[in-house]
Amino acid sequence: MISDSEIRLIGRFNKPHGINGEISLSVDGDMDIQFDALRCIIVKVDDINVPFFIESVRSKGRDSVLVRLEGVCDEDCAAEFSMQPVYALCSDIPEADDEDGFYASDLIGFDIQVDSMDIGYIADIDESTENVLFVVKKADGASLLIPVADDFIEEIDVDEHVIVMCLPSGLLEL
Repeated sequence: MISDSEIRLIGRFNKPHGINGEISLSVDGDMDIQFDALRCIIVKVDDINVPFFIESVRSKGRDSVLVRLEGVCDEDCAAEFSMQPVYALCSDIPEADDEDGFYASDLIGFDIQVDSMDIGYIADIDESTENVLFVVKKADGASLLIPVADDFIEEIDVDEHVIVMCLPSGLLEL
């Protein structure tokens, strides 16, 4: 089974392209993904990380590609992937020379602690608005949205996969 700590968000599927099973994929603009080097891409199905193997890929522009996945042979099958986040195995993505630190997607799988209490773990990153949000899965299965803001992050323990945060009063009750 592929854990959240083994994957990294690389983009999002858009809509099917044509009738032969191709689907448009918008790639995170900060990443230089070499799709021929990926063993597979990962899509969450019922909150399980499922690998899909790439049959073909071709460029559609600066930050977009057209992908055909094995077993996806028509427009209806491709439509099931529309708007889904797309992940890759961390081991398939070359390390970036990022002098600024982490990308938010690097923190998927990390536990969140506030006031020495475990809140949950980062299950996903919501980039649908201008303010990027951690999607935190709590122990009871509920989801919580926390803004990705340097001002809220006190410490990142990479070895323990823990982020210690100081959040404004009432944010956890929203």
